[in-house]
Amino acid sequence: MPLAAAEGALWDIGPHALSVLLAVLGQPQTVTASRPAPDVTRLQMSHAGGAVSDVSVSLHAGPDTEGQCYSFRAGDHAAGLEVVPGPRDAAFHCAIDRLVGAMRTGRPDDCDVRFGLRVLRVLAAAEASLVRGETTAVGA
Repeated sequence: MPLAAAEGALWDIGPHALSVLLAVLGQPQTVTASRPAPDVTRLQMSHAGGAVSDVSVSLHAGPDTEGQCYSFRAGDHAAGLEVVPGPRDAAFHCAIDRLVGAMRTGRPDDCDVRFGLRVLRVLAAAEASLVRGETTAVGA
């Protein structure tokens, strides 16, 4: 499988999964990426606050597995979050409303370009980990 096709899930679905994980667990310090199956990319990350995460993404999951499912555990406590895809135009309008709101108030939105850069740094470190076959530090 060519590198670009193999990385499809990482760069297509990865940002969406990371947007939730970074908001909950904080910035990863390291990432170990692997490919347990040809169409699956797995990320194992150590976060700044001591949390660890394990993420698998694929572009070839069956229709009954569409969406995102998150499980969070701390000791004896657990919580779950399932994200079911909604209308794309609604998400786009919500993003525009938040952007306009930030422009009007002068207060930055949590999902601004700085957050996008944080996600991009994790994706770049994950890709480097795949290429090198080793744990990679996430740039600041």
